[in-house]
Amino acid sequence: MNPQLNGLILVGGKSRRMQEDKGLMNLHGKPQRLYTWDLLKQAGLENVYFSCREDQQEELNGYKTIIDHPDFDGPPDVILNVLTQFPEKAWLITACDLPLLTVETLEELIRFRNPDKIATVFQLPDRNFPEPLIAIWEPSAGDKLKEYFASGQRKLIKFLMESEVEVIEPSSPQSLYNMNDPVAREFVRGVIAGK
Repeated sequence: MNPQLNGLILVGGKSRRMQEDKGLMNLHGKPQRLYTWDLLKQAGLENVYFSCREDQQEELNGYKTIIDHPDFDGPPDVILNVLTQFPEKAWLITACDLPLLTVETLEELIRFRNPDKIATVFQLPDRNFPEPLIAIWEPSAGDKLKEYFASGQRKLIKFLMESEVEVIEPSSPQSLYNMNDPVAREFVRGVIAGK
């Protein structure tokens, strides 16, 4: 029996390069974080959580949340936290700044999930590294990630490259487009308008 798969959307970042909260940006008729939540639910995940700062919890009332510790330094700490808090669960973890993400892409990730490896990850054809923030992290990743951090390492990509992971090339590479700054936002608006 495979470990239960939950969803986790990372919304606690400061969005410094974008200069506005990426999770609140409205590109599909709703805030990006809720758009992502809908996609995970449509992909068949029963339990979908937001990983958020404490000051965001009230505005996410009605949704399941996991609070980021004030000392967290980005996604590596969030991922280790959820794997430690829920050691028997697997997590489909995604950033909230993938506005071209589709249900089909999520279903593809779930379909090719390999619970015998520590993670199932996408790797874009033009890159030689895995995407850690649109991936399934298995319970077995928890202790290994803790050891990795204890050795002074922090880079999730390097951790995945040095670990036993299932690598998938996405059928739709554009669906993994990461929107980090205003230029990327305008590109995304153009893509969505052209559909």
